Amino acid sequence: MRFATPRIPGFSASAALVGREGILVAQVPHPGPKDGGEVLPFVKIVDYDSRWPSIYEVEKQRIVMLAGNRIAGIEHFGSTSIPRICAKPVIDILAGLSDWRTADDVRNLLFGFDYRNIGGLPDWYILGRTGSPAFRLHLVPYGSFRWEGFLALRDYLRSDPNAAAEYCRRKRSWGITHHTDRLSYANAKRDFLDNLQGLAVRNISASRLVSSEGSG
Repeated sequence: MRFATPRIPGFSASAALVGREGILVAQVPHPGPKDGGEVLPFVKIVDYDSRWPSIYEVEKQRIVMLAGNRIAGIEHFGSTSIPRICAKPVIDILAGLSDWRTADDVRNLLFGFDYRNIGGLPDWYILGRTGSPAFRLHLVPYGSFRWEGFLALRDYLRSDPNAAAEYCRRKRSWGITHHTDRLSYANAKRDFLDNLQGLAVRNISASRLVSSEGSG
């Protein structure tokens, strides 16, 4: 069986996706040589690439085929999901699990598919797969405050071009200042993003309140 996928320039290799019983269940395009992305020793900020959403869709299909109904929702987030802004060439994927008790099973499945541990917390696993671009997969409980917060921040930046442009400007500056120190770069982003996420969540809460009052 062939799994329909978008045609993406630069995706020439293919990889078989094998089910738990060892049966070939799909064959989908796979990113090419593992030539950078997450393993680069320096911070690399690039212009927006219009292929990123399609690349995400391919990887989303691969993850869903592996994890099945353990995943209640899956979303593209992070800078590569914001049209027209610069980003590191890393596709961030948010997968919400319907039952967090299955998180270790899902993680083990992904280990067999070139993903590896990057970090996280008891309720937030971060896995990475190198490539060009690279992938970073965030496993969280579906509907949790992390799930809601990450998507609120994404939607806020998508809806406010000025905030998105300012974020891009700052990232380029941080990328120069912390070019060889990825941790310092991440720390420099944290306060800015925390403030934006707090604003985004408050805006969503306020809009829900107005909507609920209007329907009463």
